[in-house]
Amino acid sequence: MAMDIRDADAGQLDKFRWYVRERADMLNKRVSGMKPPWTESEELRNHRFCNVFRVCDRGSQFMVRMMNSMPEGTSEVDDAVLAFAYRRTNRADGWAEAVGRFGIPTHDTVIDWLHEVDGSGIMIHTSQAYNVATGREGKGMSIVAFLAGQMESLVSDGFFERFVSQDRFRDQLAVLMEIPRIGKFMAQQIVTDYGYGRAGCDRYENRGVVAGPGSKRGVKWIFPNDDVTDLNDDGYIPVIHEWLMAGGHPKLEVDGVTHDMTLMDTQNCLCEFDKLNRIQSGRGFRRKFDDSGTVRPIERLVVPNSWKEA
Repeated sequence: MAMDIRDADAGQLDKFRWYVRERADMLNKRVSGMKPPWTESEELRNHRFCNVFRVCDRGSQFMVRMMNSMPEGTSEVDDAVLAFAYRRTNRADGWAEAVGRFGIPTHDTVIDWLHEVDGSGIMIHTSQAYNVATGREGKGMSIVAFLAGQMESLVSDGFFERFVSQDRFRDQLAVLMEIPRIGKFMAQQIVTDYGYGRAGCDRYENRGVVAGPGSKRGVKWIFPNDDVTDLNDDGYIPVIHEWLMAGGHPKLEVDGVTHDMTLMDTQNCLCEFDKLNRIQSGRGFRRKFDDSGTVRPIERLVVPNSWKEA
């Protein structure tokens, strides 16, 4: 079924463009050192939203810094290992502590690295325990210990070399989805993080997109009369992205690099757009700032080295 932007709710489309521009403007004001409030919108001022550009989110920034600091002699296979291990544990604070103590893991060191982290008690995941799919063997072990065992099998089988050898976005997703408990959306997150390394993030963020649950809800606000329950990656998000790009969109400028919004950025924004609409419609969204309005200080933004070389 061909998507047509003319079938969209015009008011919601206008609000979506406003949201994207306003959030990007808020980031620019924060980076410039301007004191809050950075917007007149009560919803955006008092609630937590992800950035317009995925690369600016805190976890992505941490991944970019690691990728930019990969030891000499490493390769895209090491980038893939790092992206996989990070996204499967996904806690930047814990990773910062672990990397500070044990260095950045590579294909050759990741298994021992994970065992060291597990033994140290450093939390690099939000959950203390992880039950494997069978619910029997390994039940109650930490997710880091489970990941170490999984990595041992993947490394010995040449899994990461096979992943890197795939030329197409969908083929890389398919390789990752061979692993139990990794769905299409999680696979996309790993591929995107991998793209912050030598592979080149821009081409990955625009090669394809998978709609997560939040972005499906965001699409539903814009296309209220359509059934987007089984939304695939070929329709609504590219159509909305093309419309957004044609009508004037924010650009990210860091370290002399200009970054246009990507399909991934639009997908992220649709997820956050759903949050905005839920707040405004009274359906609720609990991630408010604390009573003091405290916002975590923003670090200097960085971009992948591959962007500078493009």
